[in-house]
Amino acid sequence: MNIYFRLSLLLFLICAIAAGALAIVNSMTYQQIMQNEESKERILRGRALAGAEKGPQVVFDDKPVRINETNYYIGRLDDEIVGATFTTVTNQGYGGPIEIVIGMNDDRITGVMIKSSSETPGLGANASAVKYGESEPWFLAQFKNLEPEHVSLKKDDPAGAIDAITAATITSRAITNAVREEAKEFESVWPQLLEQKKYVSTN
Repeated sequence: MNIYFRLSLLLFLICAIAAGALAIVNSMTYQQIMQNEESKERILRGRALAGAEKGPQVVFDDKPVRINETNYYIGRLDDEIVGATFTTVTNQGYGGPIEIVIGMNDDRITGVMIKSSSETPGLGANASAVKYGESEPWFLAQFKNLEPEHVSLKKDDPAGAIDAITAATITSRAITNAVREEAKEFESVWPQLLEQKKYVSTN
């Protein structure tokens, strides 16, 4: 009985030490991880508003404007408002949730970026694939300058403007539908954003 007790105690101590070590490492790296995530999202927001070339020049306000549980980030170039970005998540992807960053100005989409997804490599993951010689993913580039009513797959709507990714219709449809619905919502939100006094200050 003594042997079993000692073995159990030893196992408990090992587990406690391991858990403590993991907690310490996590506390030491959490801040850096959060900073990296914030930096990544800022880059995506800039690209969604002004493209890969001018994206790094976009300046966002210190705090987002929150309307209907969505955070809207006002962006400026040369002190002029160029639009706003926001993030949405669709659970209709083939491999799971897809996190999408959308940029808009008034009633038009300025750009769409994928922040995270679990779509199949070589298929749905190609939503973020950049072809050789190009600066942005061809699939996402199709959303640029579109009004919400034109955001639909050509195979679903004759008036649609979006070509689906080959062998990844579920992913294509999930992203397209999410962008269309959120873009429609933004049309009613944009006037409210312009009225907000809080976004006068910038970074």
